[in-house]
Amino acid sequence: MKYQKEIDYLKRNNLLENNRVIISENRAREIRNFHKNISEEFIDFLKEIGAGQFRNSQYEIKSFVFDFHEIGLDHIYEIDKSIVLFGNSFSGDFVGFDLSKIQSTVLEIELDRADLQFVR
Repeated sequence: MKYQKEIDYLKRNNLLENNRVIISENRAREIRNFHKNISEEFIDFLKEIGAGQFRNSQYEIKSFVFDFHEIGLDHIYEIDKSIVLFGNSFSGDFVGFDLSKIQSTVLEIELDRADLQFVR
């Protein structure tokens, strides 16, 4: 297992909630086929640790990727089509990938009232 130390840490500190969604190899293949340069580390994470909520519902990692259009925010924020999201902080901030790079770059997208900020 690639993420055994992380799993042990999350369990030991009671940060790994029980609502995990572990993806199958078939689902991993679907994600890879839909988004050619999605990080293999993300796929491995979903296969070992799984999607769900972390730190008493402070963070959520999805078992799929989505964009601002799919959540109805594309009319508010203009986001490049190469950006896909995979999680959020329940406070309006998102985590995603910039797929315009050969190796996808992880972005933290902080939404504030005036502007959209990317934290790379």
